[in-house]
Amino acid sequence: MKISELKDLINQKLNIVSVISNFISLSKKGNNYIGLCPFHEDKNASLTTNETKKIYKCFSCGEAGGIVEFIQKFKKISFMEALKIAATMANIDESEFSFLNKEFKQNFTYDQIKIYDLLDFTNTFYKTNYLKSELARNYAKERKIDSPQIRQRFDIGFADNKTKEYLIENDYQLNELKNAGIINENFNSIINNRLTFGIRNQDGKIVAFSGRDLTNNSSAKYVNSTENLVFKKSSILYNYHNVKDEIFNKKEVYIVEGFMDVIAFYKAGIENVIAIMGVELSSAHINLLKGVKINLFLDNDQAGKIATYKLIKKLANHNNVVSVIKNTYNKDADEILLSQGKEVLIKMLNENKVSAIDFAFNSLFEDFNLDKQKDFNNINEFCRKIDDTFGLAPPSIKNYLTSLIKEKLNFDYKFKASFTPRSFSENKPVYKPKINEKNLLIKLKAEKRNELLIMLLSNPDMINYFFDDSLKW
Repeated sequence: MKISELKDLINQKLNIVSVISNFISLSKKGNNYIGLCPFHEDKNASLTTNETKKIYKCFSCGEAGGIVEFIQKFKKISFMEALKIAATMANIDESEFSFLNKEFKQNFTYDQIKIYDLLDFTNTFYKTNYLKSELARNYAKERKIDSPQIRQRFDIGFADNKTKEYLIENDYQLNELKNAGIINENFNSIINNRLTFGIRNQDGKIVAFSGRDLTNNSSAKYVNSTENLVFKKSSILYNYHNVKDEIFNKKEVYIVEGFMDVIAFYKAGIENVIAIMGVELSSAHINLLKGVKINLFLDNDQAGKIATYKLIKKLANHNNVVSVIKNTYNKDADEILLSQGKEVLIKMLNENKVSAIDFAFNSLFEDFNLDKQKDFNNINEFCRKIDDTFGLAPPSIKNYLTSLIKEKLNFDYKFKASFTPRSFSENKPVYKPKINEKNLLIKLKAEKRNELLIMLLSNPDMINYFFDDSLKW
């Protein structure tokens, strides 16, 4: 059976109105059914579904398709996954669509297929090694991640110093190992004598590994296999493949820093958690989390605070509701779970949750010491930082922030940037004008002067701070 034939069979067996009604509310209007489009912020019931033609279309954002396409876009999964779900809903015997596993591979190049197969084989090797390594088993037992359920779910294994030799013995070539990110340019294994975590993409396929040092002698606590044809670190949300349905059902996700934090949440009974693995959220990541409430719980060190602030800035330009969990223990989630227990971790997640906007505002207010020292320079830099972070945010967020500034600093602040749906784009080309080096210093001084004038003219109430001799400069 071909994919087109399977789609036809699904359309014969399923009613598109019934299928879509499982996800959103539809009401009959003439010969069609209408409802709020789930693919954009819709308030006008722009989505129209035609029962006879078995199609849907949003006359606002343009999204359109059939049963399989709706499931794919709504659940944010691959076309093949959506096809399998639709076939199951239609009570089509699994033997009729088992060919999809083969078709799934045909979406990739031959080199990509070889990498997937090699990484899957390597993952099995690492898991077998774990059972043989006393060092790995003792560490996992100490961190309470040694149960078969946890090891299986998070692909925990152990890389000894014989990975390259073992793979070559099993007929893999050096160039294949290099292409898969297993060995480096010098043909040495990248991960040696480390506990391994398999990294899977959103379809659940192994694309890379991360190795955790067990000796405390290495300068790098974690080492990752290198990027390859199937792995770009910036495109991966760790654990997303395990919990995408949970996130979809709860419309909420916790974002943490690393693997052990994800496992800690899982042990505490919280499954809808993903890790960013030290990278910034991309537009692709944010698209996966569209319409989902986001709770940030990153490390409480300086790097974690900077990462939290960057995420807030990134997410401010989107319509997600974002909160920050204030970590009062100066430990990561795994350490809190081990030292304080499950109840303390859950209590902190529930009781220490604050709006990301309030968190950013109060953190900046504290950083600039504005509780004690309201001098003009501090206020000016504080406002510049607020504008830099939230200048492209929706009007509702800007209005809230201007009210906070009025309350705390007693003047009416005006944002310089204006918000439009197309204001923010990661891929905008950046124009870099040529600058005459001789005039650079003059230009910079002029820019500073003009910037100060603009700030004062935009916010007349700040003039009082500017001419107040009692304030420090």
